[in-house]
Amino acid sequence: MPNAELEGVIPPAIAQFLGWWIGEVLGCWLALRWRNHRKVNKTVRFLAILTPIGIILWLVTFIFASQLLNRHFSDLELVQLQNQIRPISVGLLITALAWLARFLTKPQPPHPHTYE
Repeated sequence: MPNAELEGVIPPAIAQFLGWWIGEVLGCWLALRWRNHRKVNKTVRFLAILTPIGIILWLVTFIFASQLLNRHFSDLELVQLQNQIRPISVGLLITALAWLARFLTKPQPPHPHTYE
């Protein structure tokens, strides 16, 4: 393909990255706001910073695992396996990132052994 360019790859990749990022952050904000949690904005800002790092780490891990599994499975089996594992791994990553952001920004109770 001498005239092949990345027009069919780059815009969908950018759209998927932005959709995952914005969707996760807005979903977290909406869920926490709906349940009247404290520190909603701090949690959402932290998640907005954490999500791109998580997406990049997931992508690198997924590519590495695909290359390792490519030796043991045929192309059709590998595609079927990826189609089953990808949504599960993305869902677990989204849940883990949201939990981590909430845990790290949750107000801490006062320590029982401090005197104020």
